[in-house]
Amino acid sequence: MAASLEISDRGLTERHKAVLTAALDVLVEAGDKLTMTEVARRASCSKETPYKWFGDRDGLLTATVQWQAAKVRAPVIDRQRLDRESLRKSLRSFGRDLLSVLTGDISVALNRLAVAHAGADKRGLGRVVLENGRHAMGRRLKPVLE
Repeated sequence: MAASLEISDRGLTERHKAVLTAALDVLVEAGDKLTMTEVARRASCSKETPYKWFGDRDGLLTATVQWQAAKVRAPVIDRQRLDRESLRKSLRSFGRDLLSVLTGDISVALNRLAVAHAGADKRGLGRVVLENGRHAMGRRLKPVLE
């Protein structure tokens, strides 16, 4: 699986999920000390596995942010039967998912790390979080608002 692909639960094997979960756990616990070696150890796989799937550390970080963002389901809108109540229900569901993800330990850790990187001339993670987090949410919500 190339890191440039959009990561979601669909198409991920349980092994992929184990590696991504391990990466998120390391980020929450150790922040910037995330290493491919530690992720592999926690996921009980070879060190080469995350490299093969995600390319490098930045690719793994991108995949983790995308996977975290994928937990927020896009609003489902049936344009044929669109009414005020169905729109309200769909937006509430989206809002609940978004708030749950944003206020969780994982997103807080990812955002904290992205902010720390911005102050240390390591802006890559900030760009990854912005593009695959906030901007991805905007792309999902855009069709509803249009």
